[in-house]
Amino acid sequence: CARAVDVVGRWLDMRHWDEVDQDPIVVPEGARVWIGVDLSKSQDLSAIVLVHPRPSGEVDLLGRYWYPAEHAQEREILYAAPFRRWRSEGRLEMNPGREVSWELIRQELLATSRRYQVQQIAVDPWSSSYFVETLVADGLPVLLHKQSMEMMAPASQEWQNLWVSRRFRHGGDPILRMCCANAQVWTDNAGNIRPVKGQARTLIDGLIAAMMGVHSWSLSQGTAPSMYESGVEV
Repeated sequence: CARAVDVVGRWLDMRHWDEVDQDPIVVPEGARVWIGVDLSKSQDLSAIVLVHPRPSGEVDLLGRYWYPAEHAQEREILYAAPFRRWRSEGRLEMNPGREVSWELIRQELLATSRRYQVQQIAVDPWSSSYFVETLVADGLPVLLHKQSMEMMAPASQEWQNLWVSRRFRHGGDPILRMCCANAQVWTDNAGNIRPVKGQARTLIDGLIAAMMGVHSWSLSQGTAPSMYESGVEV
């Protein structure tokens, strides 16, 4: 059932999430996939979200998440996020210390590239030049995807289009759901939008990674909206 608290004052109507199939996501070996990466600071999630478009027009979203173990118990209360339970369920990897090791994410991307046909890996180049250079040296197909309005406005439009048409298949991922429910929207003077945290003590990193992955897929298909296209209500 829909949770009204997720709808009021938020960007995305979470009823659209709850109304779609919640079956686990199984992406076939060798499938063509696109990946979005959002690297964290010390109190944020690191996330990679694999995007697999189905022939039916639906889009699979399969996320992997990391969080620093230090102070995780206290931050469960601040963020209303059960990090330790998600770890025990195999949904979240907790990295020792105060920060997530980006080497863990690199190794996950390399493993994913051996399992699937990775078309593009969307990464924000800001403060991650060494990480990007390492992926390029590994032979991975990196797309520099700034988290600026220029890139995130069309990414937001594409996300909205797929969201309202209920084309996402997410397997009931509770971490991605939390990130979607937390997001509020910021609008510039031209009417372009992008998601932002509703308050400092929220997490939206999984959503940002998913949006970047979806946008990279749309760009490769020539179907991504321009940042000047008008939005739709969600």
